[in-house]
Amino acid sequence: MSFLPTLALVIWSARGALGLNLSFDAAPLMLLVFDGLVGLLIYMQRFAEIIPRATLDAFEHIRDSALIMNHRGLIMAMNASARQSMRGIMPGDELSQARPELAHRLQECFKEAAPPRDFEMRISDRVYRVRPRRTSSSVRERSHCVVLLNDVTDLRHAEEKLRVLHGDTLIRLSDRRTRN
Repeated sequence: MSFLPTLALVIWSARGALGLNLSFDAAPLMLLVFDGLVGLLIYMQRFAEIIPRATLDAFEHIRDSALIMNHRGLIMAMNASARQSMRGIMPGDELSQARPELAHRLQECFKEAAPPRDFEMRISDRVYRVRPRRTSSSVRERSHCVVLLNDVTDLRHAEEKLRVLHGDTLIRLSDRRTRN
């Protein structure tokens, strides 16, 4: 299809040699037809929907819990992992009502002074590394906070076991040295 405008230009340029009596240049018309066909193919194949759909798919299926809250503290979106780990909380709920300690820590996400810092927090019986990130909507210039919660409970248990094991090893080494 991309050959149509070029073909029209070649025919227009060679019209005298070809013995054609053309009264108008068809190349601009072919460009219009070509652009229309490309637009139709994009619409039919839904090429324009690939990026937003892939982004939503990635958000929904990442392993970390993810939620988006607006400047008023309303939860705008949650992925499957967040819905599972934070049962009873739904988009549209106020985070301060559902998880007041988390909402309090996330207030810095909306302050313009510095980017929000990561922190760890216990929620129920699990420990999470919380990574808040501020983002702005180009439409309203209102900031939102994207929050990733990575469950590090098992990691913290393993670190504690290593500390205990390492501590026992140092005590045994110290005992051995005092005996010698």
